[in-house]
Amino acid sequence: MTNWENTNRRLWEQFLVVATKIRYFEEAVRELIQQGKLAGLVHLSIGQEAIAAGVCQALRPDDTIASTHRGHGHIIAKGADLSRMFAELLGRESGYCRGRGGSMHIADLSLGILGANGIVAGGIPLAVGAAYAHQRQATDRVSVAFFGDGAVNQGAFHESLNLAAVWQLPAIFVCENNGHADSVAQSRHQRQLQISLRAQGYGISGLTIDGNDTLAVYQAASQAVERARKGNGPTLIECLTYRHYSHQGAQPNPLGSRPVDGRINPDPLSQLAEQFDYLHPPGSERRSALQAEIKAEIQQAISVAETAVDPSPDQILSGVYGARIKPPSPPKPGDRRLTMAAAIEEALIQVMEADDRISYVGEDLEVKTAPKGYPKGRVRDTPISEAAMVGLGTGAALAGERPVVDIMSADFSTIAMDQIVNQAAKIRFMLGGQIDVPLVIRIHIGGTENTAAQHSQSLEAWFTHVPGLTVVYPATPYQAKGMFLTALADPNPVIFLESRQMTAITGPVPTEMYQLPMGRASILRAGEELTIIAIGPLIQPALAAAKSLEESDGISLEVIDPVCLQPLDTKGLASSVRKTGRLIIVHQAVIFGGLGAEIASQIGEQCFDHLRAPIVRLGAPFAPPPFAPVLEKEYQPSQPSIMAAVRKLLAQ
Repeated sequence: MTNWENTNRRLWEQFLVVATKIRYFEEAVRELIQQGKLAGLVHLSIGQEAIAAGVCQALRPDDTIASTHRGHGHIIAKGADLSRMFAELLGRESGYCRGRGGSMHIADLSLGILGANGIVAGGIPLAVGAAYAHQRQATDRVSVAFFGDGAVNQGAFHESLNLAAVWQLPAIFVCENNGHADSVAQSRHQRQLQISLRAQGYGISGLTIDGNDTLAVYQAASQAVERARKGNGPTLIECLTYRHYSHQGAQPNPLGSRPVDGRINPDPLSQLAEQFDYLHPPGSERRSALQAEIKAEIQQAISVAETAVDPSPDQILSGVYGARIKPPSPPKPGDRRLTMAAAIEEALIQVMEADDRISYVGEDLEVKTAPKGYPKGRVRDTPISEAAMVGLGTGAALAGERPVVDIMSADFSTIAMDQIVNQAAKIRFMLGGQIDVPLVIRIHIGGTENTAAQHSQSLEAWFTHVPGLTVVYPATPYQAKGMFLTALADPNPVIFLESRQMTAITGPVPTEMYQLPMGRASILRAGEELTIIAIGPLIQPALAAAKSLEESDGISLEVIDPVCLQPLDTKGLASSVRKTGRLIIVHQAVIFGGLGAEIASQIGEQCFDHLRAPIVRLGAPFAPPPFAPVLEKEYQPSQPSIMAAVRKLLAQ
């Protein structure tokens, strides 16, 4: 037992109050579950109170934490309002997330709570991102990631620790090792049982402590916080503890029924009571009074929550997206010509000079950007860790930054899909629309460079299917600069797709900064007989086909670029089809399940009476992108195949 006799009595009372409040809250939740009043998944932290109480007492209000599916204790210890917590668990509008998040997603940015997380290890990269923001903002704030022993088997854990170590971020990693990942004993899912030893592999401090001893936790956390505030990098703290109930729900696991590798598991509240009584004679009377106050507070919070109103069903879309900006009229393209790549670089440099919150992170960037005039220190090379990169960007966005994350290939985005789909895209909605996630993810997409199946896929349809994401796919340098600047000003996570085939195409681009509206298609060539909706690199073959057919056959084709794939300008696209009565949709992606199918469906619903022929889709066959040049040439639609499809459709 630690030397608690010398501990400040006021601090010890804070330990007791916080830990008791967590225990009574969780016991009340258990009763609500048994009464059938709580729906969904609930994970109780009874038995682990000392960790939340000890760590959070070592933090300041402006420090940040990222929690887990078993996160009620962390959130209470950081100062959350109990009535709003109960309201969220009951699915009420007055809950922290307006009933959108539930037990596993409570957050309060005003208290530095980035959010609890239903994905094992999902919150660790977010905490690293917040630590990055704190470092960039030249504060001495720290960021804490809580997670269980099962999370250390996830790639996100390893990527995050490595990145935090390399950049010496003010991050503290707190592993609540209760000896079980769900119901699987630690000895069955890890060979090395001392998790803190993993810190050595990343060159950071690591220690294992008794997680049921609140003072031991507090002292270890205080040392880690001091180290981080001084710029000496992260710490991994392994807290050995025990949970008294099943993984989820309210089924008890009495002491001894779940062996935890021979570990002794005293109840942290019993230790606190004994130590409090020693320091506060007559302690039992004072302790009883505090416990009675906390019980009354819990009951009052439940009463308030139970009388709160349910969310209105007509508000189900509320909070998915933040308010879009309405940019002023952009300048004319002018005569100055830039490549697509140069237009995007110019936009990024200009906006970084205008906004200190913007930084640019990714793999192999610093050498490439150094000669091009980017603001010094604002471009950072990351390890090859796509999940950590996107999580870093998301966490930094939550903490007040506007990061740009570069992913070399759409194929590599698959490694980061949890952070893109389950974190960046959903956080705003899950937290009741109370926050923005201003993040831009640049993804280089598509093929025709003989880079084969793992570097050449067109996966845009995946991203458009995820509520919360904005997906932009410009096809001209003018669009690229304007849409990139719009993306950087948007309050939502934006997937900014850049076709490898189009990086070198040139076009007119104004020198000044300008923005183009989200969700507005662009008519690149007006026509009367047939509409071609082309996406990304298929714009140029479509325009060439339209010009050739007009010259050779006198056919008048209208070519439209959606520009923004989510939100999609279905109104503008439908307007063209109503005029021409015929539609061909062309994209580089595989036809089956591609975005062309969604466009065809929507046009079919809106323009059925105007269609003179079936809608035609052109795209890649149902096979991965091939390597051989002769095969790759046939893999995507071309000018000849578009022309053949036009002639066939007009002949019907």
